[in-house]
Amino acid sequence: MISLLPILLRIAGGGLILLALLHIPIGRKLRWSEDSRNLTPVNAAVFQVHTFFICLVLGLMGLPCLMEPAVFLTPTRAGTWVSWSFATFWPSGSTASGSFTRPASGRANDWRRSCTPGSP
Repeated sequence: MISLLPILLRIAGGGLILLALLHIPIGRKLRWSEDSRNLTPVNAAVFQVHTFFICLVLGLMGLPCLMEPAVFLTPTRAGTWVSWSFATFWPSGSTASGSFTRPASGRANDWRRSCTPGSP
């Protein structure tokens, strides 16, 4: 089982880096530049900074998983902290993103339609 963990961590790391890189076509598809023009300059700047830091965090979390998965598997205090940080980060992000999208408002359905190939 231990020999499978480095492979799975490399796959996860590659996925995180891919997700960071996919922000460019995702932003085009969802027309983030058009939406940011409708924001105040301060809100547009906050949006851009948050998008940058999301990509940065994805890259910084993905690189060690992809390049050096043993960092997470070696029983050290640092490895324990990093592993628990990752384990806390992802569920909290999923929970937070779900609470900001209200299906009753239709926003979630519009987003799903825009991501579905062939939908208007």
